[in-house]
Amino acid sequence: MGIKPTIAVSHLGCEKNRVDSEHMLGLLAQSGYGIDNTEELADYVIVNTCSFIADARQESVRTLVELAENQKKIIIAGCMAQHFQEELLAELPEAVALVGTGDYQNIVDIIERVELGETVKAVSSEPTFIADKNIPRYRTTNEGVAYLRVAEGCDYRCAFCIIPHLRGNQRSRTIELIVNEAIQLAAQGVKELILISQITTNYGVDIYGEPKLAELLRA
Repeated sequence: MGIKPTIAVSHLGCEKNRVDSEHMLGLLAQSGYGIDNTEELADYVIVNTCSFIADARQESVRTLVELAENQKKIIIAGCMAQHFQEELLAELPEAVALVGTGDYQNIVDIIERVELGETVKAVSSEPTFIADKNIPRYRTTNEGVAYLRVAEGCDYRCAFCIIPHLRGNQRSRTIELIVNEAIQLAAQGVKELILISQITTNYGVDIYGEPKLAELLRA
């Protein structure tokens, strides 16, 4: 295969989305794809969308339409891909792939299939994936700060909230895995770690049977 295309990421939404974006960039960089910070110069733009509230959906649609008007090849990732699926591919012919919130780990395979001319829909009906130490990260924050995801998803079913539908049930990472990533980030010069999940006080309930945030912080 010849020179691999360059990829830019347009990051929208929360910092959980940012971590997903960083894992996609890490996987692409590891596989030899060029990472371009300038959307105008990239061959593909991955738009990591938000679908939490109406304003966020409007911002995501606005970004997608602007890129489409500039004839960009668009990969729609994140919560809006999970939420709307077929409608987005039908209404945006510039969209070459949809990547769900539990499918970003397959981004290299998705791009390879797109390069062969396929329109790819990679959206698991129930997101179950959470990245571990085997998924590289290409950090987009300044060198002193990093987001550290301790869990993904949520087990509550609040009537006003769409998060479980977009992100699946709660799945915590083990204390050991989180501490190992914290050590790696510190070795890269990170001074401030920001722990993120949907309901951080519920960290660990799904794997340990009770909340373990205090133990995690001590570790």
